[in-house]
Amino acid sequence: MAYVYSTTFTSANLVAGVLTVNHGLNQANDLFHSVTDNSNETVGVTLTYSGPDNITLDLSGYTVTGTWRVVVFLATAISVPSTGSVYTVDDLFVRARYILNDITETRFTDSILMRHVNDGMYYLSTQRSDMLIDTDGDVAAIPDYTQTTDTFNFDYKWVNWMVQWITANCFLEVAESKSARDRGVFHLSEVKDRIKIL
Repeated sequence: MAYVYSTTFTSANLVAGVLTVNHGLNQANDLFHSVTDNSNETVGVTLTYSGPDNITLDLSGYTVTGTWRVVVFLATAISVPSTGSVYTVDDLFVRARYILNDITETRFTDSILMRHVNDGMYYLSTQRSDMLIDTDGDVAAIPDYTQTTDTFNFDYKWVNWMVQWITANCFLEVAESKSARDRGVFHLSEVKDRIKIL
């Protein structure tokens, strides 16, 4: 089973500024994506689903020059999503690195990703403290992760959210221009908005 689809495109592939991506991942929702331009800067583009094997990306607000790349990532790549599944911090890292195109861990070390995980946990605790309520109705302490083998003991929907939090912050971290930073801020704002519907 494929978990990631990556392809390049040019302006010739756009129809009225919209790119249709036939990823073939057989997933009609819960996909992540990353678009980078010909300078390898991340572009903030909203994904629209159009069936289990296709998405569209509206690039009408951009001038596509040269060759760009899109990566579509199946959120369930590590294991079949189900309530009660056990994940580790390393599972988060593996997913994030697919999106970041950093499988070899060249740009983002474990310590960088760990910092973003803990920052994400703090943010979650301020926005959705209900996720910290245990079976006895008590609010548990915010986890402080230090090892990749630490258990991320939350439902898969929070695994997927955390992966997006990590990648958004990493994109911001390497932004080398105002436009790249603006796109990173856009990506992070989308991640923050998503928390409201989980």
